Amino acid sequence: MTLILLLIIAIQFFLLWKGILKSIVFYLCIVLLIPYVVKFSILGLGVLYSQILQLILLGGLLVCWNTTKNQNRGFYLPFLFLLSYSVFIIPFTSVPWLLQFQTIIKILLSYIPIFIAIQAFRNSKDIRLLNKWLFYICWIMVVYGFIVYIAGRNFYMEYLIGIYGDISNTSDYMSFMESERAGLSHRISSTMAHPLSYGQTLLLFFIYFMFMDVPWKKRIWHYFLILLIIANVFMSGSRSCILPMCVAICIRLFFMKKRYLIVLLIIFCVSLLAFPVFLSVLSEYYSLLITTVNGTSDVGGSNMLMRFNQLDTFFTILSSNILLGRGNGFVAYQGDSYPEMLGYESVIFTQGADYGLIGLLLYFGTFFSVVKLANKYNVSYQGNVYVITIVLCYLLSIIMTGMQGLSFLFFWILSLAYLNIYSCKK
Repeated sequence: MTLILLLIIAIQFFLLWKGILKSIVFYLCIVLLIPYVVKFSILGLGVLYSQILQLILLGGLLVCWNTTKNQNRGFYLPFLFLLSYSVFIIPFTSVPWLLQFQTIIKILLSYIPIFIAIQAFRNSKDIRLLNKWLFYICWIMVVYGFIVYIAGRNFYMEYLIGIYGDISNTSDYMSFMESERAGLSHRISSTMAHPLSYGQTLLLFFIYFMFMDVPWKKRIWHYFLILLIIANVFMSGSRSCILPMCVAICIRLFFMKKRYLIVLLIIFCVSLLAFPVFLSVLSEYYSLLITTVNGTSDVGGSNMLMRFNQLDTFFTILSSNILLGRGNGFVAYQGDSYPEMLGYESVIFTQGADYGLIGLLLYFGTFFSVVKLANKYNVSYQGNVYVITIVLCYLLSIIMTGMQGLSFLFFWILSLAYLNIYSCKK
């Protein structure tokens, strides 16, 4: 595995020398296929391979900053506001300064791929290259997801666990392969470290591909991929992804042209007949959908009583500084001192505990800034519907279960890509 990671780093350097567009597309493909928790051991310390790639991209960003200018610069502002606020609260919060600075550095590194994309995406040709590779990678993910579900084993993750130990931020990754929920014998994560990460990332790809215009000759494979994504989201076993996906489907059907709607419905019906496994999963998940609010014990997941207990503990955490929160990295470094929070399963709890009510409002404001940027890009009516749909559905998901894995990165990447496509059409 170390040789593979060294090869990936070498390719990242080479592509960055060839141009930032190919470099960021390569990075996005790699992080979808290799879990972000895979790491190097350097001087006895575990260094995430993704952070090394981010540092390489940082070098490319510094080089191209003054040489590449485009209309995407407005995308920087939400991130600059968040970073400025993170620095501002340090003297007024309880987390040790060193831990807060470490957290800010990690956050900044996670922003680097987004900053590179802001510089790299300039026209529809750039976005077509991105779409081409994301299309291939999604096929790999969803097909392997079916293999995992049918086999009842995730061979890829078992191999990584054999090298790195538990990689899922839970007590035991393999417990998901034994977790029954609403008729599913187990939950899948495909190439990712957690079913929630997988489901939330696929939710974003589902919305992106569902609103994408594609040539007629490619539409069969395009719609087939969408159906496989739907099935994989169901098999991830996450209500926080299934419910927003259903909302997105309703919005898309409402605004879809009749001739496209008929074709989509025909393909959907044929696929259901051809894939009884998918039909079985869909019918079994009816019980999961109707228990989204209550979370009954036979289905599993969070329930309202647990959420109220978390909310009560959340305000206890903020009682000493409700406006600014406890500080950068509180949840990551000190959150376990409040076991009642059970993993802080909502972005309200994670961001609120770290940054207080002011920070929480600023954080939500960054997502709505995408709607404002859509007006700047002068996108079409369908483009505005897409922006509202992805913002609404993603917020619904992260409020239900928090930000998972790569979802924050791909929310911004796919929003930026879509707005560039529709800007170029005007």
